[in-house]
Amino acid sequence: MLEITFDSAPPSRAKIFRHLIENGGTLRTSNVVDLLRCSRPTARKEMEALNVLGVVIRRDEDEAGQPDTIITLAEPFSWFLSDECSSFMKRCASALE
Repeated sequence: MLEITFDSAPPSRAKIFRHLIENGGTLRTSNVVDLLRCSRPTARKEMEALNVLGVVIRRDEDEAGQPDTIITLAEPFSWFLSDECSSFMKRCASALE
């Protein structure tokens, strides 16, 4: 069921969401650039889309003149970081094998 939900989103957003879960709920621009193999502006655009949808909270930092965006999974989606969710996802993956 979760896989269907993830896959119903545009592919780039689904990848970012899964990666957020795998990385404790926080990603930086560089993580998204590597994940999507895209430019920094494209990564920030995808991150902003998740922010507008209320999936993440976005904050901007400036490191040595290099702007960086950091996204954190929004509170309503915190269940996806729980042990319960992790266990459920593992059971679902095993059932599909």
